[in-house]
Amino acid sequence: MKRWWIFLGERFPLVSHTLMIASFTLANMAFGLTIYPPAGAEGLIASVEWTRMFIAFFVALSFFLRLRLFDEI
Repeated sequence: MKRWWIFLGERFPLVSHTLMIASFTLANMAFGLTIYPPAGAEGLIASVEWTRMFIAFFVALSFFLRLRLFDEI
């Protein structure tokens, strides 16, 4: 397990990549809200479905992790 964490730390630094993927996910959310503005006057933040955003973040994180780990194979 220690070797796995060393390998993961060399190939996919979690802190920097997590921040990059979070900004990527939030930018896509903001772009989607500008294309399809929410109906009603509750505001943009209240209209965001945070469960879907978390799922989108997790999927993007998983995709970039797999892409980074398998690029040398």
